[in-house]
Amino acid sequence: MALAETKLSKRGPSETGLKWKSKAKEEAVSFHVHLRHRETQCPVRILSKNVQGQYVQGQLVEDLHENEGSRVNPEGGNFGLIISSHYYSTSMASYRCQFLFLGAPDEHVQISFIDFHLSDANTSKRCEEGTHLSIHVLVGSRMSKVQDFCGKELPAPLISTQNLLTMELNVRDIPLPIPASMGFKLKYSFMKGYGRQYNDGASVKSTGDCSFAFYGDNATAGQVWSPNHPGFYPRNLDCEYTFNGQPGQIVVIHFQYFDVEGYGQCEDTTHSDFVLFSNYKTVDRTNRRFCGSNRPPKDPIQSESSYFRMQFKTNDIFDATGFYVYYQFLNQQHSTKNRVKLVSNSHAQLHFSIPTLLICSTIISLTNKFNK
Repeated sequence: MALAETKLSKRGPSETGLKWKSKAKEEAVSFHVHLRHRETQCPVRILSKNVQGQYVQGQLVEDLHENEGSRVNPEGGNFGLIISSHYYSTSMASYRCQFLFLGAPDEHVQISFIDFHLSDANTSKRCEEGTHLSIHVLVGSRMSKVQDFCGKELPAPLISTQNLLTMELNVRDIPLPIPASMGFKLKYSFMKGYGRQYNDGASVKSTGDCSFAFYGDNATAGQVWSPNHPGFYPRNLDCEYTFNGQPGQIVVIHFQYFDVEGYGQCEDTTHSDFVLFSNYKTVDRTNRRFCGSNRPPKDPIQSESSYFRMQFKTNDIFDATGFYVYYQFLNQQHSTKNRVKLVSNSHAQLHFSIPTLLICSTIISLTNKFNK
């Protein structure tokens, strides 16, 4: 895949433009922000340090007039905080403020909310009718809406599909002065890849941003989870997790958490996200897909040999919080002496006990409480 070049440009006092360019084609994505007031310093541009040195030159950002918004610089580790009260209007009860996060072509934007309170939960209005926060990400050459967030519930962490994420704070009929409890606080970071997706101590090799090979030579058990879990996974993913046991070993996998959007049997025609298991390195059509209500079985999923492959594929439409898996390499000849012991999962957001399981004529007692 060719890396994309991203540039900011000014188009007038009321809008900001962004040009997305690749070797194959050039397309433009524009963000129209009508600035009704200067005091909020909107729109707000947050650029990765790697973007600043490589792509931000001349009139792109530095010479923008003060009434065309403001710029926030990340800290040394290419991360920072955004506090909504810094961008409130002191004279308008209704207004909009956009936050534009732009990373280098090989970076993703990750957002984690620390505090969130935009409206009372007992309101009869729909989310988009009251004060809310709209989030969009760049998917291909278009901006795609992730979700509107409102109320008091803390949103799950988010990560961009490519190098661009935008937030728009829509304030609707807020009493002035704005209450101190109203607003949000978040941490943002620009990162390459999707971050860690497996536990410390695992015998694993990374073969891509979302491609991992696990081995049963040193570490015979571990955990693996979807990108950005327990937050929303990115769109347009094609992840592969291969489990390579020693001769005589089999692979046993148990889902401790599963939230993958999809419909029916997760066929391509439904545009579903899905998880698929295969006993072969080539395409295996004998193994069914898992998504939506078609969840993995409560009993562990077991390989036929020492090799097992798990694929996680997402489209450009849906969002969910993914999966958390416990895996183990078992000695097939001595399986009656092996017990699968699940560890406490700090990522999962559900509380339940895993029932007693039967593997290779061995009763394996599992009791696991999840922490929020």
